[in-house]
Amino acid sequence: MGLATELRAAVSAVNETDRQLARLVGQHITDTAQGLQELRGALEAKALAPANFRSLPPASAEQLTSLKVPELKAIATRMNLPGRSKPKRKPDIINFLVAHQAPMAPSYEQLLAFWVEHG
Repeated sequence: MGLATELRAAVSAVNETDRQLARLVGQHITDTAQGLQELRGALEAKALAPANFRSLPPASAEQLTSLKVPELKAIATRMNLPGRSKPKRKPDIINFLVAHQAPMAPSYEQLLAFWVEHG
């Protein structure tokens, strides 16, 4: 009986280890799926951003003059404008944005209104 008891205990320990491993694998699959879903949502939002940004009214050169160069470059990046890396000086960037009818960077109020409307 000693050998049979030890064999049952070993099988029971192996089964418990298998259950623990299955739980860990299941948790890993769930975590990975959740991370991929979040990434998919972020990519979809990023793909929609240029179109949504273009729906804002275009800014004038006078409005864009009040912004700093990094802010101006960020507008071109948000709109995903081709050739956005070519203009280097502030007046050139402003002319580039005006030519592409770029909107002013949205204010907090505009962003909040957008998310309330589309959320």
